[in-house]
Amino acid sequence: PTFDELPHFKNFSGCAWSVWGPEDQLGTVNLLTEEVVKRAAQEEIQTGTSVCLNWYVLCLNKYVVT
Repeated sequence: PTFDELPHFKNFSGCAWSVWGPEDQLGTVNLLTEEVVKRAAQEEIQTGTSVCLNWYVLCLNKYVVT
């Protein structure tokens, strides 16, 4: 479904809960097929620099500009 077609959950729009069935635990991660990852790597990687993405959310507070 498109973003606008995704179901609402409480006050949140565009939620993918239940799109892949009631037992699904991955949500939109289901869209990351081997083909999608391969194409993204071929088209997007330009420098080879890696970035750590497993930061704790609380660590980001000092970087948020308000």
